[in-house]
Amino acid sequence: MKSKRCKFCNDKFELNRVWQLFCSKECSQTFRNNEKKKHTKNQIFRINFENNINNINLSYFAGILDGEGCIRIGKHYYTGEERFYPRIIIGMTDKKVIEWVYKNIGGKKYEEKTSYNKRKKVYSSVFNMREGAVILKHCLPYLIVKKEQAELFLDFYKTSYHFRKITSKERISNDINIKRKEMFLKMKKLNKKGI
Repeated sequence: MKSKRCKFCNDKFELNRVWQLFCSKECSQTFRNNEKKKHTKNQIFRINFENNINNINLSYFAGILDGEGCIRIGKHYYTGEERFYPRIIIGMTDKKVIEWVYKNIGGKKYEEKTSYNKRKKVYSSVFNMREGAVILKHCLPYLIVKKEQAELFLDFYKTSYHFRKITSKERISNDINIKRKEMFLKMKKLNKKGI
């Protein structure tokens, strides 16, 4: 008989069936229970955010986002086709505020070195589509300047496979891509600088 290592406890055992992965029912059950408890990074972000956030932090963050933030839809090319992705970016020269955002809201933080010695370093905090959707859903009542952009961001999220509960391997349909391009152009118009 062939032997194999248990997927859970790593003990060697003799195979009763070719497809057997565990040495015992206990190992199999424990492994499956542990797998159910695992969350993706974005699920963990959502759970932590919703458990730890309060109205004071939300209103403060909304003020930062209104003043120093950017809610945008970017464009890139994938296999020769246009693809679109939303982002929330907050950038400033005050490191303390970005540290506060990272500690209380989340996201990724970056430090950008400037090419000129006389300029200060720029610190930024970036949120992807799923993180941004969770944040904006809660921040929407507090936003003033960027409320329209936030609503457009949330509409974009509704076209994603996360929201529509389909697999990421499914190709984005042309109808959805056309809708996303319209949102991209509308967001570009909302974020236009100057008069």
